[in-house]
Amino acid sequence: MVLNSEDEIYLVFPGTDGATDISTDVNFELVGFGAGHIHKAFLDVSSNTYPKIIEAVKNILASKPDSKLIVTGHSLGGALAMLYTFMLRREGIEVEELITFGQPRVGNGKFAKEFAALSVPYTRFVNKSDIVPDVPPPWDKHDWTHAGKRLTFNENGALQEAILSDETDALRRVIEVILRAITMWFQNERKVDEKLKASVMNSVDHGMVIYLKNLKNLIRNK
Repeated sequence: MVLNSEDEIYLVFPGTDGATDISTDVNFELVGFGAGHIHKAFLDVSSNTYPKIIEAVKNILASKPDSKLIVTGHSLGGALAMLYTFMLRREGIEVEELITFGQPRVGNGKFAKEFAALSVPYTRFVNKSDIVPDVPPPWDKHDWTHAGKRLTFNENGALQEAILSDETDALRRVIEVILRAITMWFQNERKVDEKLKASVMNSVDHGMVIYLKNLKNLIRNK
């Protein structure tokens, strides 16, 4: 989903949506990508959607060349946000910031190192009891490795790490666009099994609703 304001473009990826996306999350097959290897199912999903989304981003940038591009996503959407950021940078498109929520690991150590070399500001928010960021497990033979700066919400919804005031300002903007994106998603996208959605999205501290609640508390307390 591509949203834009007067001076910013937001590339927003919703989280796991039903049984098909769950099967994508738990399929741990690796495939060569860049200097390393990444989750094949994540690459398959991103490859299917990339042409249309990149065209939309380029069209906006053509009319608003000074716009800043911010990429964000939750769960599976967080993994796609990371991959899209990598692919956008390979095309020479600057990404101002990447922010994900409850994101699983995307690739191995070599890929994580290559991504870090892009020098894109990258923050991963993780609820303390959310198990999804620990998938696939790091002890797997494929060396699954996260990149980016991890910020963890504890059981009380407070951050375990300190952040700077300018980071808080950026997060406030991201929260606003995520709320807009979620509203648009439910209004315009396909219907999903609400029972399945509730059990997946709001269990084990993983639901985006929980992340938004913690983020709002963070903003209010700054």
